[in-house]
Amino acid sequence: EDTIYGVDLEGALAAVEAKKDYYQCIRLKYLLLLRLLNEEKLIRWHLAKTPTQYTFEWKEKAFNDITNIFMRIRYGNYPATATLYEEECAIYDTLVRTAKDNALKSPANAEKGGAES
Repeated sequence: EDTIYGVDLEGALAAVEAKKDYYQCIRLKYLLLLRLLNEEKLIRWHLAKTPTQYTFEWKEKAFNDITNIFMRIRYGNYPATATLYEEECAIYDTLVRTAKDNALKSPANAEKGGAES
């Protein structure tokens, strides 16, 4: 099962990066992204949801792209390569910035004083 809470995703990712286990790198990086998106209230994470369901919740093209990478590797038996992982990391970095920008602009954060005037 792929859970995003109660596990050290960052530590596990560092360990598999050191081993150059790109299958696990891609998997764990995607799970880190889901955790961030859930915390920023851009998706509602649930263990039983599919990756495609999350793309309906946050309709960001880059999120769809990174989800496709994850699904090809995780379920499509595509080879996980360093190049594909580097692509995922670049998309991840962009999405982290986008997610944080969206969260700052959300009405819920504005009420808490988190948005700029």
